[in-house]
Amino acid sequence: MESLPDEIWRDIFANFEGDLPYEKWWMYGVEVDLSPVKTLMSISRVCKRFHRIAEPLLYRTILVAAHDNDNEECLVQLTKSLVSNPQLGHDIRTITLGNGCRQGDDDFREALRSTWLSLGAPISFKRQLGKEIADHRVVGMAPLILALSPQVRLVDYTFDNTSPCTMWILSGRPDLEMSLKEDYYDDTELAEEDEEALKEYELKQGETYAHYGLPHLEEVRIRHGDCTDSHIPMDELEPVLLHPNLKTLRLLGIGWLSNPISNFKFPNEPCNLETLELKECLFDHSTLENILTRCKRLKWLCMETADARRHDLYVDEEDWDLDLSKVGDVLRRLGHNLEYFNLHTIEYDNWGFFDGRLGSLRDLKALRHLKVILNNLTGRVRNPWETDLEQEIPLAEALSPMIETLHLHWDEEYYSHVEYKRFCDNINGAVFRLLMAADGFPNLRKISIERHGGKRQKGESEWDKSVDGWEVEVTEKHLWQRYSSSGCMRTLIYLTKTR
Repeated sequence: MESLPDEIWRDIFANFEGDLPYEKWWMYGVEVDLSPVKTLMSISRVCKRFHRIAEPLLYRTILVAAHDNDNEECLVQLTKSLVSNPQLGHDIRTITLGNGCRQGDDDFREALRSTWLSLGAPISFKRQLGKEIADHRVVGMAPLILALSPQVRLVDYTFDNTSPCTMWILSGRPDLEMSLKEDYYDDTELAEEDEEALKEYELKQGETYAHYGLPHLEEVRIRHGDCTDSHIPMDELEPVLLHPNLKTLRLLGIGWLSNPISNFKFPNEPCNLETLELKECLFDHSTLENILTRCKRLKWLCMETADARRHDLYVDEEDWDLDLSKVGDVLRRLGHNLEYFNLHTIEYDNWGFFDGRLGSLRDLKALRHLKVILNNLTGRVRNPWETDLEQEIPLAEALSPMIETLHLHWDEEYYSHVEYKRFCDNINGAVFRLLMAADGFPNLRKISIERHGGKRQKGESEWDKSVDGWEVEVTEKHLWQRYSSSGCMRTLIYLTKTR
């Protein structure tokens, strides 16, 4: 062992560093593989030298929320480590956190208090955090951990009536006014000695606040604390939109409708996001308008509707009527910088009021990657008796001329075998006609079609057409897994350009 330099051992140990992948980020940590981290922890206990080498790697990726039942205890242990040795927080690059901890003895709170008093943060943040540390219900650990992690790049967070201090620090704006929502408790009083310490601090504080802007933060993922029911109004998360360096935001179980938009406190503040993902969220055309108006640099946008379980008493049904024609109008007016757009409406279509079609997106010259239900884009194939229904638009007239990839989601409606065959034939025909016009789309290289698995009868083909320069692959894939659902099998047809 002594013959190998520390650098070699570090490279070896780095193979066991924790990882928080993008795939299935919405699964509340159950898909996170903790075995490498456990191996690294075992290595760190071998000898003092190994502990010294491995410790920074252990703190680079903190997977607290992935410990499930041990979440609260892990949060306590992490906080104790950072409080006793704040330098460890400088190693943190990725962290996944639960909402806070409702335990902690007097000695632990005293240790938190000591660290809180030493923070060089704005007075409003220090006062609110001090109250939460003094309160026996919530001890303010999540924002304190973030305050001690100045180099963090990715924050993965499960939100449930969270501390306003957490959203404040995720804003990256030390100058931002601390605000409390109406139903947030604020009846805890600071001890007299703490009030005196704050007053003394306020007299001495300057205009800069160490690292509390989290200047290296690039991505934030926020999930509603309830994995199936209700939602978080977006105005409670608004501060995170203000972070000047944040590039990617992924949200699960959020309501971004007109009422939360009207409650925004900083509606004119710029947002520098380039990637935004809304999963199981409540949104409509006003949401899209707000996003595209505010996020001028946005290039990648994914929007997936929530189902009825996330619709609660605070949202009137008529306030959430999804009109795709209005969504299309907003896209054509404001979506000219989008390079990727994914709209998935199945969950809402199954229970809500749903109307219209997006219509042609030909004018979106930057759009290179599109995922959508065919009928949502072009309109449904009109039956002879449906004289009041608009004729569907050919795919070749609906797509950006710069399109590179197209994915057609399954529309989830129930079909008898005869109806299913006709439905599939309609989609195949639309895609075939697009391929016949492919000269108008020089960058088009891949088309994928998602279908319900196992619906075809023996001898029937998912794709029975031949197109020069395109190869066909039909496969089965397990999709749409959620924390509360095992997902389902889907048939996928891939058409790939070969020359």
